[in-house]
Amino acid sequence: MITTETVFIGRDNAIDVQLEDDSVVPGTLANTKLEDPATKVEIIIDDGDKYNSTDNPDKITFTAGVKVTFKLGTHFTEENIYNAQIVVYDSVNVNGILWEPKIVLDAKTDSF
Repeated sequence: MITTETVFIGRDNAIDVQLEDDSVVPGTLANTKLEDPATKVEIIIDDGDKYNSTDNPDKITFTAGVKVTFKLGTHFTEENIYNAQIVVYDSVNVNGILWEPKIVLDAKTDSF
């Protein structure tokens, strides 16, 4: 199921995404495609930009409990709908695993 998340332009609102876990050990950021626990999480936005938890901890963080937090309000400057893909890395899959499903980011101003 594709999820739509609202991003408020210029704001610090966080988007928490719970990644579906089909691993043998519930509560770890892993699935049957990953060999080891996740080491990095990345988001690729269809406007050509991408952020990861290593280089951009102000934009994306994750916990071992499969919760990923995005702070993308300062990324967008105009209202639009964007598609984004999450990529999860581990020590074996150094090129990352595309996580399904994609997410939709609805960038909005907070006008009343």
